[in-house]
Amino acid sequence: MFRENADPVDCPLKGPFSFTYNRGHGDCKIPASSIESCTEDSRLLLNYQACPDVYGSESTVEELECLATWKEGSLRFLVGKLHHNHATSNEDRFRCFVYEKTNGIASGPSLKENPTPPGGIEYRVAQSGDATCNGLSSATEGSRTMALKRVSMRFNCQFPSWMTFSHTWHTLDFTSNYTFYQRNATLRITNQTGSEIKVYCVNVKASSPSGNSVALRVSLRVCGSVPARHIHRGAAAGRPDPEAGRGLLPPPLQCGHSTLHHLSRK
Repeated sequence: MFRENADPVDCPLKGPFSFTYNRGHGDCKIPASSIESCTEDSRLLLNYQACPDVYGSESTVEELECLATWKEGSLRFLVGKLHHNHATSNEDRFRCFVYEKTNGIASGPSLKENPTPPGGIEYRVAQSGDATCNGLSSATEGSRTMALKRVSMRFNCQFPSWMTFSHTWHTLDFTSNYTFYQRNATLRITNQTGSEIKVYCVNVKASSPSGNSVALRVSLRVCGSVPARHIHRGAAAGRPDPEAGRGLLPPPLQCGHSTLHHLSRK
């Protein structure tokens, strides 16, 4: 029995991962599926790929909202709510998961401390077939099972120094804050409601000899009640865009098509 209006909790698994899955008709390995963390720590985005040679596999996107975690003996449980196109009722949305770290349980609730050999399976996950935890006795037996491998996130560029000489910026009306992290490769945007956007510097496209203008390609992952898409934004930027704090993003950047947006340094 799950409470419908439970407050979300931080997901114990932090993306990005690649994974294979099995729904009882064989492992869907090629192409690999992927898991990405959302801007909210309580949500994960699961991108399932269809394998031509595996019956029952399909290409679909599910957003998992984590609602509760606990441990029973050696088993670790997660209850979540899945948002996807096929879900029409809470019976379809609520699911229970058992997960384990393959090289031993790490310290702390997030299970992310112990190292895993490069390319090795880091987690095994089993999912229930209905809105209960009945029948889940291991991370290798369930209606759907998954094997997760860690994917390294590499920052290939840094935001320009004339943006990061101050690590914190704010809009003129003080409704949004911009903070640079991770050696100036990550920008975090927050507003008064507590909403958060993470922006990663992926590639510097061009820069002028004077250094007054630089084109940046950044990638945002925004998750909501419907599956989000990657949103790419380019910026010839000096100061963070004040409009990016409203909503949190202006309409063209809210889970829409790829957009190139230019900012100018004053």
